[in-house]
Amino acid sequence: MIIDTHCHYNLEPLSENVVKHWKKAQESGVEASIVIGTDLENSKLAIEIASNNQGLYASIGLHPGNCQEDIKKLLIGDTYSQVNIDKSIDNHLNLFEVLLNQQLSNHNLKLLAVGEIGLDYYRLKTKGLKRQLVVEMQKRMFQFQLNLAFKNNLLAIIHVRDQNDRHLQNAYQDTINILEDTIQSLNVSPRFILHCASGSLDYIKKGLKLGAYIGVAGNVTYDNAENIRAIIDHTPSNRILLETDAPYLVPKGYKTQICEPYMIKTTAEFLQQKMKINLDIIRQNANNFLFNK
Repeated sequence: MIIDTHCHYNLEPLSENVVKHWKKAQESGVEASIVIGTDLENSKLAIEIASNNQGLYASIGLHPGNCQEDIKKLLIGDTYSQVNIDKSIDNHLNLFEVLLNQQLSNHNLKLLAVGEIGLDYYRLKTKGLKRQLVVEMQKRMFQFQLNLAFKNNLLAIIHVRDQNDRHLQNAYQDTINILEDTIQSLNVSPRFILHCASGSLDYIKKGLKLGAYIGVAGNVTYDNAENIRAIIDHTPSNRILLETDAPYLVPKGYKTQICEPYMIKTTAEFLQQKMKINLDIIRQNANNFLFNK
């Protein structure tokens, strides 16, 4: 049996027929899945979907990709108002905190995590003011949500992506810095996933030292995914988790651009057959990590 630790049943086209996709996944051996939020509205939908389907659970969060569009609206040429940027950040985070507190006060057992949250500088290719403002906004929103997750003993599902450019601020190092600061300030034993893990082995080793679990998706099957396979080779087997990130990251071999949740079986078989990883250990990792606080 398989536990999918990251799936977007709340995004199109999966959201158009959740029951069909969830049933097909179950027929392929999936026993549980976390529906991941990326903004306020689809976080609410994640909660609704999880509440209405046995075996589905929810995570709510504000994805770092939202920040780029906000800054685009708030920046006119090289002119901006820090007051307006602060108001935008505060508005997002206040609404998110209200939603989280509502679920906690209602003792919603289907809510397992805060995520996906994190840093994504991948498409910030310039060194100008816009990049600076987006990076700062992402860092503030990430730190706030991470703090809420750890304070409330929830999992944190962390998205990190960046270019390989040594001359620009690095999302991977910024993530480690924020994790270290938050863990130290709260004095907690953190529970977090580096979702669809990428980056250098040094970054992965630092994350593992802090307590990270490593999420592995369908892109591990790609011919050019040597870096991802190297990450898995350097990760203890008791820290590996399986995910689809559906409707993204179709495993190799499917003639479609849409990843469906049942395709996780292909990723699992690849890990077992090509990388000699025990799937029973991965399943036990997920059970321990998700359901044993």
